[in-house]
Amino acid sequence: MNFCPNCGKRLGALFLSGKERMACHDIQCGFVNWTNPIPVAAAIVECSGSVLLVQNVGWPSTWYGLVTGFVESGEMPEEAVVREVKEEIGLDAEMQSFIGMYEFHRKNELIIAYHVTVPTLEYNLDKNEIKFVSYSDRIKPEINEIYKKLNVKKYVRMKSSLKFCVIAAGEYDGYVAEPRASEWDIAAGHAILKHSGGSVTDFDGKEILYGKKDFKNPSLILKSKNIQ
Repeated sequence: MNFCPNCGKRLGALFLSGKERMACHDIQCGFVNWTNPIPVAAAIVECSGSVLLVQNVGWPSTWYGLVTGFVESGEMPEEAVVREVKEEIGLDAEMQSFIGMYEFHRKNELIIAYHVTVPTLEYNLDKNEIKFVSYSDRIKPEINEIYKKLNVKKYVRMKSSLKFCVIAAGEYDGYVAEPRASEWDIAAGHAILKHSGGSVTDFDGKEILYGKKDFKNPSLILKSKNIQ
């Protein structure tokens, strides 16, 4: 930050509270960029005596990490951990203990770490069982009708474009969504899923096209290569 967000004047170095900080030298303004760290909740997720790790889409194939996420406004860190575990890996976490707080200087974050446990993973031994991911636990009638047609027996709530990746990896079989996002929200995930042999269509089975005037997505049905 080079300029004051209050008065627009250039910021300069000022020694405050034992550290050099960027501040506005206008006495009437007095803005100080304190650069307070951003709180991030992290979970060491234990399952049947092992630790579950996750992989970011942009990471090399040998990189894995903890479940992490920003603490939202009005949310306690321990609430954020449980929410992030549910969103990232679709499992209900049970809080065990607070581990500690750690500075991550490179990204100006404060990592607040917890130990949580999740139920034993159920492996899908029934090859005919169709598992979908869902944006919400509340399934609307029109989406439920598609579930019936595709014989979907199980779904897990999951947010973000991670849905495209778990379907491309074959961990889940599909996802159904009403019109809600824009083209740029799905383009990268679409490419990953298509490269894996999966597909993205609208509710009528038509291919999703890009460059529309309003850039809005229609209804979406994501399918893995297993149910084409």
